[in-house]
Amino acid sequence: MDLQISDFRLQLKVLMSNRRIMLKTFVFCFMKLTVLYMIPYVSCLSLNIDLPLSQLFNTIAITSFIYMITAFIPIPGASGGSEGTFVIMFGSLLGGVEASSVMIIWRVVTYYFMLLCGGLIFSLNKEINKIEVKEE
Repeated sequence: MDLQISDFRLQLKVLMSNRRIMLKTFVFCFMKLTVLYMIPYVSCLSLNIDLPLSQLFNTIAITSFIYMITAFIPIPGASGGSEGTFVIMFGSLLGGVEASSVMIIWRVVTYYFMLLCGGLIFSLNKEINKIEVKEE
């Protein structure tokens, strides 16, 4: 554990000394999170739910709050908790039926699709699946 902590501190010093890489990391992380948090808004548009562009920031804020809440649910994918939180949080903005419909699309895109892609990549990656034969 001490080795991991010292390695973390060393890498953090290297990262902090290179401002260009730090800025690129910040920009890419910001873009990734913005796109991730916009998925409910795009889902509303795909379902023809009238949600004005002025609600985009509120949608991003609510979605980030949902991720923050569900980070404390100690089950894989925060199953049940994330869906319930989503419907409760977006219910006031969209209404119950619309919030449930958007939640289904949001959950499929952010959890099940990613789970499927990760499983496929893991199963098809030749380096991961290489069988090593130990000779004795």
